Amino acid sequence: MHAAGPVAASPRREYLVFSSAGKLVFSTAAEDNWSLAQVSVMHALLALFAGEYVGDELKHIKHGDGDGATRISFLSIAPLHLACISSHDEPQLLVRARLGLLHAAVISLVSKAKLDTLMKRAPSFDLRRVIGDTDVYLEGVVHDMHAQLPGGVRVCRVDPSLRRELATASEPEDHDGVLYVLIVKDGQLVSLCHPKKHSAHVCDLQLLMAMVAHGPERGAHDSWFPMCLPYFAPHGFVYVYISPIAAGHIVLVTTRPDGYTAAQAWRATLNGVPCFDRLAKCTDYGADELGIPGLRHFVYVARRTAQHTATGPHRILYEHGISALCGDMEPRAKAVLQATDAERAPPVAPPMHVQYYRTDDEAMLAWQTNALTLCVTVASWLAKT
Repeated sequence: MHAAGPVAASPRREYLVFSSAGKLVFSTAAEDNWSLAQVSVMHALLALFAGEYVGDELKHIKHGDGDGATRISFLSIAPLHLACISSHDEPQLLVRARLGLLHAAVISLVSKAKLDTLMKRAPSFDLRRVIGDTDVYLEGVVHDMHAQLPGGVRVCRVDPSLRRELATASEPEDHDGVLYVLIVKDGQLVSLCHPKKHSAHVCDLQLLMAMVAHGPERGAHDSWFPMCLPYFAPHGFVYVYISPIAAGHIVLVTTRPDGYTAAQAWRATLNGVPCFDRLAKCTDYGADELGIPGLRHFVYVARRTAQHTATGPHRILYEHGISALCGDMEPRAKAVLQATDAERAPPVAPPMHVQYYRTDDEAMLAWQTNALTLCVTVASWLAKT
């Protein structure tokens, strides 16, 4: 459902979270007064819309035309509303996915059960008193979801034998309560162990990795804190131990609230293990070293795990590729990669879906099957076959 109405001039892109009672919970904007004013207007619009269109949800407002248009996207998950105010013309599928991740990040701090209880007892409760200084973590989540692929976890380029060594060395002998052990380097996943054979949801992994990079306790020392994993257990908490190791961090997630001493003892066994020192030598892909003539950039995504590897400006390429595969090329991509019918690749029968766009300077190809998504940019002189 779309609606049009007067909205104030906005920055390029800001995110706001507020309660069903209109209380501000989080904002990426620097000016608190600006955020409060926007929340007041949006809360009134949502209430008015709900009164007129019972059972429907206000999802999107557009004010103005052309490059100067302001777009407000909403995601309502009681008892919270989330909004993105932006001058970017982006597919709503991507914007709502980002709002969903931001909602999950808020839940990871308080748990769904505690949030529902607080808001039921006092609808006007100021949730910022609970979040406290962890707003730096929420800001980090917002940063990462624009710097990385939506709904995915980037995997560090590591030799397969080294990855196996790291995973084997980091697995605790005592599995009691241990859910996951992660090794993270430069915001990328190196290895993931799950002794209880419980696969980690990609959203939970994204939040754990954001906590490593942006959490209030990040630094050169070990940290231990409770955290709600919205997809594993949205109504409770697990306990997270993070410790720097070699060129990255190692993360242990356990269900035991008294597991800190055991986690420290396990971490001590990893000191001096040679394979961790070799991790520092791992580097990202360079298109030239792959030896593929004409290749400029690529993104490969394993759809089952949502793990991906890439080179170059992977997020922009991936978003353009996914938009094309969904039949929703955003205007910016259309302008850069304008194609005539003659330049498009012929349709491919399911289960593979292919899109091809070419300009005088470059071409973009996007493939999608049940198992993978692959997007590449290549020199325009390469034949599409």
